[in-house]
Amino acid sequence: MLKLAQQAGLHIVQGEHLTCLSVLAADQVAVQTSEGRTIMTKRLGLTVGAWTNDVLAHLGMELPLDIWKVHWATTMLTQQSRIQYLSGTRLASSSQIPEMKACTMGSLQKVLSLLSRLVLTLRRMHNFSYKPDAMVAASLDTFLRAEWNGFLQRRDLHCSPYTMTADGMFILDQLPGFPQISLFT
Repeated sequence: MLKLAQQAGLHIVQGEHLTCLSVLAADQVAVQTSEGRTIMTKRLGLTVGAWTNDVLAHLGMELPLDIWKVHWATTMLTQQSRIQYLSGTRLASSSQIPEMKACTMGSLQKVLSLLSRLVLTLRRMHNFSYKPDAMVAASLDTFLRAEWNGFLQRRDLHCSPYTMTADGMFILDQLPGFPQISLFT
């Protein structure tokens, strides 16, 4: 599909920071990059995730998006636990946090997102820190010790920005007022 899109004129730019975005005419958009390039196009597709509002600021616009500080970890489990959890066996339900009761491994990310949103929700990336939050780390460790029989230790913890609308969805649409710009958050 990518190859067909490129044959039809799609040009993907990766690894360069957008430094300026301008709509020059109804069918002309200019993008300037950190590499000093100016890219002129009739239509622009933005897929900048957590940097959406930072980029849209060039157009004097901000969308009601939240940037979640999502934490993710690598853990060590006993061999028996790896087999059990990877097969989808339910976790114990001794936790005092209702959202954490009877979780499956697949829903742990939802729990971590819940904890992450309690810690930090931003509109723009300029205040974002990739450093894991100590409260989330402690809560995760407590949860894993209580709920995952066979949990040995957490190896590491990382943070990534994740962009969502207030209703927990994403946007795939034309930018309001700018039909030449499509946006996917």
